[in-house]
Amino acid sequence: GGGRGGGRQDSSGKIAEAEFQQTVEIPESDPSFCMRGKLLGKQGKNIREIEADTGASLSLRGESGEAMRLEIGASTAEELWQALDKAEALVAKMTNDYDEWLAAGGKDGRDKAKAQGGKRKAADKPGGGDFNEVLELQECDPGFTLRGKVLGARGSNLKKIEDETGAAVELHSGEPMRLEISAVSQDILESAVRAAEELLSSVYEDYARWQESGAASGGGKAGGGRSGRRHDEGGKGKGGAKGPEMPFKKILKLKECDPAFDLRNRIKGDRCVNLHHIQDETGARVWVVGERDEPVRIEIGADDQGVFDHAVRIAKDLIKSTFKDYEQWQKERGSGS
Repeated sequence: GGGRGGGRQDSSGKIAEAEFQQTVEIPESDPSFCMRGKLLGKQGKNIREIEADTGASLSLRGESGEAMRLEIGASTAEELWQALDKAEALVAKMTNDYDEWLAAGGKDGRDKAKAQGGKRKAADKPGGGDFNEVLELQECDPGFTLRGKVLGARGSNLKKIEDETGAAVELHSGEPMRLEISAVSQDILESAVRAAEELLSSVYEDYARWQESGAASGGGKAGGGRSGRRHDEGGKGKGGAKGPEMPFKKILKLKECDPAFDLRNRIKGDRCVNLHHIQDETGARVWVVGERDEPVRIEIGADDQGVFDHAVRIAKDLIKSTFKDYEQWQKERGSGS
């Protein structure tokens, strides 16, 4: 089992000796917000609950007012994966609370925020306009922290879309959860929708890997997309999330292309239609892995040899078709220069 407490020596020792380790970075915050105490919970309740639920050990390092980090150690990849999900959700919730606290005026604005219902003024949000679209999120296992994954630390994922496009993006709870996007022009809206769909495909990829780790308590269809960076870089637990339940696995490495061709998204298709097609047609799991500065590869996993072989055949056909498009794309660029 995990060590007790949010930063005690016994937890730190266990983490240092653990085979699988990961760290969640927590940005600097105003000391008046008491971020450390909110993360720990009363008498370390929040940390202890994650440890009890997952078997991992956690240690919160640093003090309120400075950048902190939540260190996680586990004896198996599955324990690490589950603890990391819960830790990220905790950090996302508290940093989201911090954003709202700042928007209400921080320490000096608490009374004013209460009088106004604590709501952020519409003027603080970029973009809102007459062009709108709603993206409904797929249903996920309750154990998967979907909201936290979409928001990112301190709402960073949605802020990035807003900063890059000028649209306003809000995540609303409900059945189903939904992303509401508004903009002052159709071009801005379309740009924001593309960015939001890319974010969601990344989250669904995390969900697919989480399911294969054996962490899920129920079903739910996983979408394709790029792998989540936080789970694929750093830490000793890299790769463990694919899970032991998939006896048939294959990685198809794709040759490098001109970055302008955007091979990764060409393989995935609009709204990941190509990956969904393979999964729906065969029942296999399919991921497209590789950031923009990395070689692209397709990973396929299945429980059955026939399902696996069928998925590999379709994936190879997809690759062949995509590289034919690439050859045509190169010719058109050459003739146009």
